[in-house]
Amino acid sequence: MKKMINYIAAIGMMLSIMPCSGVYAAETTAVVSTVSLEENTVDVKDIAGEWKYQVSDGNHIVQEGAKDNGTVVVKEDGTYTYTDAEGKTTNGTVKTDLEEIGGTKHTTVLFSSGSEIEFMGYYNQNNTDALYIGNGSMARLIRVNGIYGLDAKDLAGVWNYQIPDGDHSVQELSKNNGKIVVKEDGSFTYTDVNGKITKGTVKIDFEEYAEGTTLPVISFSDGTSSVFSGYYHKDEPDMIYYSNSGIYRIVREKNNNENGVEADANVDGHADMSDVVFIMQALTNPDKYGINGTAERHLTEQGKINGDMNGDGLTIGDALNIQEMLLGLK
Repeated sequence: MKKMINYIAAIGMMLSIMPCSGVYAAETTAVVSTVSLEENTVDVKDIAGEWKYQVSDGNHIVQEGAKDNGTVVVKEDGTYTYTDAEGKTTNGTVKTDLEEIGGTKHTTVLFSSGSEIEFMGYYNQNNTDALYIGNGSMARLIRVNGIYGLDAKDLAGVWNYQIPDGDHSVQELSKNNGKIVVKEDGSFTYTDVNGKITKGTVKIDFEEYAEGTTLPVISFSDGTSSVFSGYYHKDEPDMIYYSNSGIYRIVREKNNNENGVEADANVDGHADMSDVVFIMQALTNPDKYGINGTAERHLTEQGKINGDMNGDGLTIGDALNIQEMLLGLK
């Protein structure tokens, strides 16, 4: 016979959204569920890494809005360190087990510091980057940079913001309506078709569906609101659709490299007034300074991408936008 264990689940603790204590857990009503130890296929090594402890930021479930409330670092040997929002640290051990609810077995992950239980969450094989604490989904642990192994470096590059051209879907016929430059540190600069510049930070989260599947959500936030927010598909890493109907999208330029510098038209590694002059030369004398120019130092495809400030192609307006940016007028 398989070795059997008795698992005692504290229902009151599972409904709590805050880290639990041993005293509180002892006062709850216990429910005994018998499961096979061999059925628990999740190893602590699967949970190793850095996690954010998040709680709901309002009167809704944590998936609809979350705020960070600490970090948990799990090591492969099963130990962890929890640092709360105020900087206080707690060390302990992680254990995985099984709980049976309504005839269905669920993997649980228990974070214990001595005799006290700090967190207890459910592990979902369809979403291995999140542990939900309690049945109410008011708190969770979410793996840092865990969504499909995705982080800001994977999004670095130059992206075109595209909208439908006429009475078509954006997939059928699109036109560029701005440009987004994403850097490896997660910062971005968005320049709309009119030359207005918005700067902010790229955030990676996910949305979970009823069947348990998840999709990474990429949000471009200026600090107060979301400029763009769209779904990332690992099969299409250079395209992000946003809005539920996928009317709009941002598309990564295929001929850019991750080290491109915004406004650096002459590709010398930085943006200055020489780029303004270079753009004017390339436009007014393309035979010499254009893409196929005869000059030793002529416009390149990367320089054209760097200098295009609003996604509508390299124009005199871009030279003006760069000049105004350098002078602090934008």
